[in-house]
Amino acid sequence: MFIMPTYSEGVLIDALAAYRNSEFTSIRKCAYAFNILYSTLALRLTTRTSRSKSHKSQQILSTTEEETLLKAIIRLEKSGCLITLSLTRELAKEIRLSRFCLSSTPTSYPPISIQWIDRFRKRYPELKTVYS
Repeated sequence: MFIMPTYSEGVLIDALAAYRNSEFTSIRKCAYAFNILYSTLALRLTTRTSRSKSHKSQQILSTTEEETLLKAIIRLEKSGCLITLSLTRELAKEIRLSRFCLSSTPTSYPPISIQWIDRFRKRYPELKTVYS
């Protein structure tokens, strides 16, 4: 049974840098050393971009907007405010709405789902202790 290796984007970037700095003689050896699939490393060296970069236009919030949301949540938590998932959703809606207020064309967008909030919390592990 083949178990697929799990790795983060940071590990993949480190492997790319190590290969480009000639620390490894082959892509296969580099992939093995970093526990990355050979095909993933080889394709990333040629043409492919990361999944997060390639789907940037489809994201609910941009990276900068997510960092703004993260700072707002931490600021509210430090002031003693009770942080709930519905509050997080409302803050995300406000941040996204401010993006669309800047553009002149009216834009409709899908609602922010519970799954998005769960993925947001996984992307920022420092939020584990914030939610009640």
